[in-house]
Amino acid sequence: MPLDPAVEAKLQSGRAALQRKHHWLAVPALKDVVEADPTNVEAQELLGVAQTLASNPTAAKHAFRQATRLDPARISAHFNFALFLFHQNDLDEAAEEVHTTLFLDPRHSAAHMLQEKITEKLKFRGITAEEGFALVGTRGREVNATPGLETLQCPICGGMNRVMAKVCRKCNSYIPEMPEIVPVE
Repeated sequence: MPLDPAVEAKLQSGRAALQRKHHWLAVPALKDVVEADPTNVEAQELLGVAQTLASNPTAAKHAFRQATRLDPARISAHFNFALFLFHQNDLDEAAEEVHTTLFLDPRHSAAHMLQEKITEKLKFRGITAEEGFALVGTRGREVNATPGLETLQCPICGGMNRVMAKVCRKCNSYIPEMPEIVPVE
């Protein structure tokens, strides 16, 4: 079914505003299109992009979800949704969307690159969530160290560390919790 000329003009206006990176103009134009025709997949997808640029993640997620539901074979909608989810750190759902993109188009180079980034982040998700960012990096000299705490030896460099250390002070490597590491007094 062809679009009403006024609605088509709003869609063109929203598309042009996005190309110029003017999300503040794109959002109202695309909202008008979606209000007039909620089944317009292109308008839903572009609204997702515009809402992302406008820092409205809830509205963006809703628009992308609508676009992918309305047309499950729309490659760009799945890819843009995956990219949005990746930047929102929703890695599991981003992985699903990028897999869908690659199922629909196995040669989609940007989707392959995004899949690699998602896989890399997922690989380290457990460590960063468990250990926290404060434990990563170079540690300075300990001032006011609590006397009497045992130390353990780093299995990598042999450096001595406090029992609660997760990263070696000498070589800055992760100290795994292994039965071979015994406290040394």
